[in-house]
Amino acid sequence: MSQADVDAAVNAAVAAAEELAATVAADHAAELAELQALLDEALANAGSGSCDPIYIDILEGWNIVGYTLPFGQDVAATVADIVGDIEIIKNNAAQVYWPEFDLMVLEILFLDKVTK
Repeated sequence: MSQADVDAAVNAAVAAAEELAATVAADHAAELAELQALLDEALANAGSGSCDPIYIDILEGWNIVGYTLPFGQDVAATVADIVGDIEIIKNNAAQVYWPEFDLMVLEILFLDKVTK
């Protein structure tokens, strides 16, 4: 097999990939537009991207803390400032974030799934 054969095969693969990407984009234009509209709405409703802090007293042992944001949020990012003080976070579905063992089954907090 010559270098020209290899180059031709690579060029054919690149052309096929570009054609496939264009086809997928064309076939799913409505879905992509809908997703973009949802993203734009979420960003518009997010305001400054933060909210007023809610201060709570955490007692030794188990505590029940509600999640109050109307959108999902990454668990590790949410508690990054206090992760050294956390042993485990668990939701009602028994999904956990356990920083000591780098165990993250609970990745996103949701209002409707964490508090009932």
